[in-house]
Amino acid sequence: MDDQSLKCNTHKITEELIKKNIKKKSDLEITLYNIKKEIIDVKLRGQAQIENIRKNSTIEIQKIRKKQLIMFAKKIICVADHLDAILKISNKKNINDNHIIQGITLILKSLLNIFSKMNIKIENKKNVIFQPHLHESTKTIKLNNIPSNYIISILQPGYTLNNEVLRKAKVEVSC
Repeated sequence: MDDQSLKCNTHKITEELIKKNIKKKSDLEITLYNIKKEIIDVKLRGQAQIENIRKNSTIEIQKIRKKQLIMFAKKIICVADHLDAILKISNKKNINDNHIIQGITLILKSLLNIFSKMNIKIENKKNVIFQPHLHESTKTIKLNNIPSNYIISILQPGYTLNNEVLRKAKVEVSC
């Protein structure tokens, strides 16, 4: 082989190697691009998953708080009932000027103010139409001067919290 053909062969081999290296480089760049794209996709899915967990946790916490508030409200209603019963008995026995009774009156007023701030509403209105989701009829009475299905008297007040019934009012209804 002469020098010229050796140079030509070397040149061809070099060109082939360069072409192969360019092809390998191109393939590696494509692979690198795809890996970067996959990493970004995995990061985005991870962030979306974290955001979903955060939202679901917030919703669950709100549900638990609401449930706990309802449980607390149902229990504290009994306290208001007892205080009210004490005041009714003291009125019947004419013991209104007693300091203890005055203290109980203030405690009941404070408790009812707290109910109002917590959006606990008392269902204790007379002469309104009977609503089965808010009232429990204990007795029906025929009265000529009152239309049927109206509340005549409240035996025990009912309570709602954000339009959810905590306890139905026990009432007597006209028929």
